[in-house]
Amino acid sequence: MTSEQSLEGWTPGPDVPLADVIDRAFDYRGNVTVVRTDDVEIVGYVFNRDTLAAEPFVQIFDTAGDGPITVPYAAIRAIRFTGRDTAAGNSYAAWLDRKAGAKAQGDSTPQR
Repeated sequence: MTSEQSLEGWTPGPDVPLADVIDRAFDYRGNVTVVRTDDVEIVGYVFNRDTLAAEPFVQIFDTAGDGPITVPYAAIRAIRFTGRDTAAGNSYAAWLDRKAGAKAQGDSTPQR
């Protein structure tokens, strides 16, 4: 996966280490679904994580605005990238592509 690709819709497989998935969820610009080991699913935005705590954890604001909800790493079965990536297509490369398209159509101002 390149830095230009969005994680939107990604469900990591069992071969991806949980710590890597959590790092990606922390950097993700949309909501994720955290599936706990007790099968409770929390949909929200991962805004914090602490790998150095005695019991590593993530913190989430859920879609209802509740939180922060703290979930220990040991209680996470899976994380799915279920929310829309709000920054997808907003990279400099995407802007250059829009600019080139606008120029080809005779408009010198690319739209955001």
